[in-house]
Amino acid sequence: MKKIVKLDYEVHSTLYAIRKLLYKIEAEYDVISFDIETRSIYTKFQRELAKTYLSDDNLSIEEENEYTRILHSSGLSHPSIVKTTHIIFGLSDNKSVILIVDERLERYVFNWLVNTNLKILIHNASFDLKLVHHRTGRFPKDFEDTQQLAKVLINDCNTYKSRTGLKVLMGSYFPAKWSIKEETDYEIDNLKDDNFLEYCHHDACACYMLWDMLKDMTK
Repeated sequence: MKKIVKLDYEVHSTLYAIRKLLYKIEAEYDVISFDIETRSIYTKFQRELAKTYLSDDNLSIEEENEYTRILHSSGLSHPSIVKTTHIIFGLSDNKSVILIVDERLERYVFNWLVNTNLKILIHNASFDLKLVHHRTGRFPKDFEDTQQLAKVLINDCNTYKSRTGLKVLMGSYFPAKWSIKEETDYEIDNLKDDNFLEYCHHDACACYMLWDMLKDMTK
């Protein structure tokens, strides 16, 4: 029977605590995983309002495009209309740190990320690093995309057999609710919600655990 990963995470939300934490990580670790949680800069109310405005037949093309952009915005939209709410670093396959950030803290952590010499593990790096590059104009010095490596190893002409989503690969090592979380749950009102923090923790640790497995497979 596979061992289910237990919770072991810290949460920080002030510049002082985050700065102190990053110094510690730099001194004690060589490899960490990295993940972010995002949402639209527009609130649910603003998106509903945009939907109402779009029912007006007298809108100009510019107005229609703008309201459509707002209505369909999400954490997966262009970085210019996305904000980061949580930055997560996995320190091992069962330990992580979760940073609750605003725009200023996001900028501080991302600048640290692109300057550190640590190896950064990211699952589906094209998403996370798109935001990092938009904010800093740079990428981390040393990073590995665990999804790309897994894709190479699991390569199969049957796309169903070669799925490399993190939950597909690692879901059996973590509580079932991590694998079945609905997309609507990402936009919570309380950024310190325990269930959401657990979800963040499992994401980071799953990436770290996968990296260890991939290293063993490629020896």
